[in-house]
Amino acid sequence: AVATTASAVASFGLPPNHSLGGMAASIAAAHAEYSRQRGSDSTPPPAAGAPAAAVVLFVVQPGERNFADQRHIADALERLHGIRVLRRTLAELADTIVLASSSAEAEAAPATGATKQPAFGSPLASRRLFIRGAAAQGRASAHDGAAGGARDAAAGPAAGPWAEAVATIDPGLTRSAEEVAVVYLRSGYGPGDYGGEDATLEGSAEWRARTSLERSAAIMCPNVWLQLVGAKKVQQVLAQPGV
Repeated sequence: AVATTASAVASFGLPPNHSLGGMAASIAAAHAEYSRQRGSDSTPPPAAGAPAAAVVLFVVQPGERNFADQRHIADALERLHGIRVLRRTLAELADTIVLASSSAEAEAAPATGATKQPAFGSPLASRRLFIRGAAAQGRASAHDGAAGGARDAAAGPAAGPWAEAVATIDPGLTRSAEEVAVVYLRSGYGPGDYGGEDATLEGSAEWRARTSLERSAAIMCPNVWLQLVGAKKVQQVLAQPGV
């Protein structure tokens, strides 16, 4: 199918589009930089041909329907760079992420709501981001692709790495606390992603999850500062005379 598509594109004289490979390569470069900065604090590197130790986290919306391009990027990360990808909503992350200095500490930490959050100025080594229970939950969010998920499940193993049921054991995830190197946001861009405009940090699981992500040592794509600069209202204010 890929070869047929490539031939069709060539027949129309269209220029090649390398955006998919470039996006995956950029995230992979961030993953490599995280591993480099972590240095001697990291877990031992994986054996040749084995998946990278830390994962990339895609933060998606509940009932995500715009998942096609996201899965292409995830597939390229796994196929070309050996980097595993997990997909979670902010609400799911609120109950499963923890900031810790090691996987052992993350596994022993109390429930997320009772965990004391490290301060922004604390050492990065104490703010490594871990997702607990990833092996049992699988790679995809329980809300991932309200319509597409059912079709994938019906297609069986041949449907690819995203066809696994969320509630079954994923053999590719072997640790009870998976470390996250890069967080790629495909959600969290509007009030609706955080429980509405009246939601508060104390009452919104989504806001608590986002705060933990920002406090963590994981590389954010984008972080909150870049996300705000990209907002049209913020750009309007910054473009005013004298600002």
